[in-house]
Amino acid sequence: MVDNDTQIVESNSSSSIGKLSSIILDDYTLYKCEINNDLINNYLQDKLLPFENVSWKNSIKNNVFHSKPIKHHCDSRLNNNNLKELSNSITFEELLLNLLKNENKKNSRYNFVITGNYLSFMEIPHRHEISYYLLSKHISLSDRSNDVRFAGEFWCDEKNLFKLNNNSGTYTPSNDLIQQTIQLFNQLTPQLHFQGLPYQISLRPSIKSRFITKTKAKLSITSTS
Repeated sequence: MVDNDTQIVESNSSSSIGKLSSIILDDYTLYKCEINNDLINNYLQDKLLPFENVSWKNSIKNNVFHSKPIKHHCDSRLNNNNLKELSNSITFEELLLNLLKNENKKNSRYNFVITGNYLSFMEIPHRHEISYYLLSKHISLSDRSNDVRFAGEFWCDEKNLFKLNNNSGTYTPSNDLIQQTIQLFNQLTPQLHFQGLPYQISLRPSIKSRFITKTKAKLSITSTS
């Protein structure tokens, strides 16, 4: 549990990056960074629609995420009135560096969404915690905006390389948009040198797969000791 009084992070005063805010949701935090619309338009002009691909799965997801109970739950937790502007002690780039290289958060991934005027992101829950799972979904991070330009994940890998992909079943950005998003990130975080990967080759193993792998590793250690 995180105490609301302890939230001290940062903002960036450059002309391209506006105020940085956060909403603390117990064990997780949603971050929202205002970005100059002209800068975003330089790289990501097209708007993405949610659940555009016609399928029974997307139809179910669309109905679920737009149902009144789910919408009320997400809106009440992620209401803009709950956003707290953070201190300007360090930059947006330093925030990402601190979060992604945090030893206690190794291998953590963050869902992120870019709209016409902001970037929001939140750590993907490690366990099936339904409340946090719903809040970290791209459609929740975008606040159901009709101006979404990109959605995916970013993380720092075992070689300390910063990566991002286009893994969003909601907005399904094309692989072609990855390079444009990398160019935008290079403007926002020039020292981090983000690399882009199609989601097809950068998917994180499922929770079940990771549990099985860890269990096998523990059994192997036990049997050899």
